[in-house]
Amino acid sequence: MSAPLYAMKVLNKHGTTLRVRVMSVCEAGCLTYSRLFALNILYEPLWNIVYERVGILWGRPVEGPLRAMFDQAALIDWSSSGVPWAAEPRVEAVVRDVAYEDLSDDAQSATLRIEVTHPRWIAHVEPGMLWDSYVWDEHAPVVSLPGRSRFAS
Repeated sequence: MSAPLYAMKVLNKHGTTLRVRVMSVCEAGCLTYSRLFALNILYEPLWNIVYERVGILWGRPVEGPLRAMFDQAALIDWSSSGVPWAAEPRVEAVVRDVAYEDLSDDAQSATLRIEVTHPRWIAHVEPGMLWDSYVWDEHAPVVSLPGRSRFAS
């Protein structure tokens, strides 16, 4: 597996809203936002190594109904090629809205608020979960600071 793009930490979950701290850990890890990026973040703990704190594995299996709704390989493919028109309603049936809050001064970290259409889509995610993230959305808007290039030295 390649180097992670982000470090993720679940901050809180209430009803159909999840807040995740997204921290860029490499130059390629620009903060992006889209329904597909949010869906990938929700799906990632179902297949990735999840920690309770650094070096300590999450002590319980991570399972939820979201696994049956999507295929990991398809989500990775869509991250590069875009969501096929026919699949867009499936993505929208899970992720209602996505937005950043608390953007850091250097645009390297922020809290991502993900609103889903039903609590079952975030049933497998719990506050305190941590993981290295390898997900992206090639076609999503990128968060940047006015007048500054993301790759400026």
